Amino acid sequence: MATISMEVSQDALPFFSTKDESLLLEQKALMMFPFVKNGVLSRGRVAELLGVNKFEIISIYQRFGMPFIDTPIDDLEEDIANCEKAMNEG
Repeated sequence: MATISMEVSQDALPFFSTKDESLLLEQKALMMFPFVKNGVLSRGRVAELLGVNKFEIISIYQRFGMPFIDTPIDDLEEDIANCEKAMNEG
């Protein structure tokens, strides 16, 4: 396991100095969310890297209001239509 360090103000330090495993997992997952949002990492890969299951990561992100499906509705409707078309042709 590797260690990363970051600078925070002295006043913020108590919020990062915790031994609470669930809080530490949340902190790590939240630091990785931008990579999920940008498509660099999947939620499953984040789970692997953090040593937990995918549903735990999804749950953390949902608690903080981060969407599980962030595909525009138009794209989802198009995907559904394509699936229905493929099923009818098969």
